[in-house]
Amino acid sequence: MTSKIEGYFHHFPPKSFNVAIETKASATMPGTRSMLVAQKDIKAGEVIYKESPIVATLDYDLHEAGTHCNHCLRVIVDREAAVTTSDNFKSVFCSSDCQIAAKMQYQNLLFSLEPPLPPQMSLPLPEEQKEQRQAAQEALVSHLAANPERTGSSLIVAELVARQLALETEKMITAMMPGAAPKAPGGDFTDAEGGGYLLADHLERLRFLETEAPSEEVKLLSDVLAAALPGLEAFDTPERYATFLGKVAYNSFGVCYNGGRLDRPESYTLKTRTPFGTSHQVGSAFYTVSSYLSHSCTPNARPSFDGESAAEANPDGTTELATDGSAELKLVATRDIAKGEELSVAFIDVAQPLDARRAELQAGWKFVCTCAKCKEEAEAAAGEGEKVELPAEDASKLEPTMKRFEKTTEEVPAA
Repeated sequence: MTSKIEGYFHHFPPKSFNVAIETKASATMPGTRSMLVAQKDIKAGEVIYKESPIVATLDYDLHEAGTHCNHCLRVIVDREAAVTTSDNFKSVFCSSDCQIAAKMQYQNLLFSLEPPLPPQMSLPLPEEQKEQRQAAQEALVSHLAANPERTGSSLIVAELVARQLALETEKMITAMMPGAAPKAPGGDFTDAEGGGYLLADHLERLRFLETEAPSEEVKLLSDVLAAALPGLEAFDTPERYATFLGKVAYNSFGVCYNGGRLDRPESYTLKTRTPFGTSHQVGSAFYTVSSYLSHSCTPNARPSFDGESAAEANPDGTTELATDGSAELKLVATRDIAKGEELSVAFIDVAQPLDARRAELQAGWKFVCTCAKCKEEAEAAAGEGEKVELPAEDASKLEPTMKRFEKTTEEVPAA
């Protein structure tokens, strides 16, 4: 088992990213962990890599307004070119490419009445099953509408479950009937460069927060899956749902471009990784490579979701006129980075005072930052007689196989 886990890091991330995942003591976060390190010297301002999300969700108020693409989270500038759907979620897409990608990845399973299997492997749905599927989807949509503050977590978990099931189904169909399963367009990384690894292998290796699965949400998703294809509901157990919810909570990034928005409802409480603060994001996104980025209050990189036209549209440095930001994450070096150096970003707005930063990190990710900036400020506060809370242990969790792997790595003496 360990060899398969270790072998994964030889095949992922893609070599073209110029980063690798190494398991060692972090310079900025507690304990030993799997992290991204640079595989070459990088200059300040250089785009280290670009990554599309596995899944992404708009904040619910923007979904209702129909102003942004439900798939890539881009502002819809040309309303006439927008693609609207008749599915139960009433999604809007900026292009047919995004509509097709969403349909193949999760939309068909969650919100449409089209068969989840290709015609060669399925019979027309009986009217009774269509009615059951319609009712199950309407119940899920009603729950999302009644709880918009949870959309960033509950909907992204539903999409993640559907995405994994779609990939597993695609794999099964390809094995049984080569060429029968169309491959969904991507740009994200649900596999690896060899080794037969799939999305499930990526998810298994990621850290998560311990959380409880809301029983109503588990049942709603199970009903949708069962109505689509009886037997799929077995995938959605309370334990698995809770783990997915915890992985979303720990690893999701807040998508914020062109300076962010100023009208995000205060009730939207999901914490995401964003140096701008979650109050400015348009939605949440989940990535396989970028989930391994460490936090630092003096990071050597930053996530950028701005479009290519941002600098050209506004030579004076403002981004008000640039509208092509999206959920594609571009990791940009904020200073020169040496080969082998741990890559870090700010999970929060690091302009806040020490106590506020530590409180937000503890609440959102269950650790207290130990970066150089925090240590210096803590020592200065102690010198002035202020009470300084000692760093707590990292309370994030790992699945058993990865926990054993990181523990074994920690016990191996450095060469």
